[in-house]
Amino acid sequence: MVYGAYWCQDTVRTRRFLNERGIPYTVADVDYDPEAAQKVMDWNGGNLSTPTLEIGGRVVTEPSDEELAEILGLA
Repeated sequence: MVYGAYWCQDTVRTRRFLNERGIPYTVADVDYDPEAAQKVMDWNGGNLSTPTLEIGGRVVTEPSDEELAEILGLA
């Protein structure tokens, strides 16, 4: 799950990374989904940091492409 905002460049970059590799995901837009926004703030000490991803029970905030590749076993 990608928790992000469509105006956020890091969210755009992360989604492009996933799309280019054919990795399926769901987006929760924190601007329009208050429950998703609250989850992100709970995970990030009150900060609405985007993107925040939940991958197999692991939460990562604003990962670089390299970090994401490693987490997904693509590195």
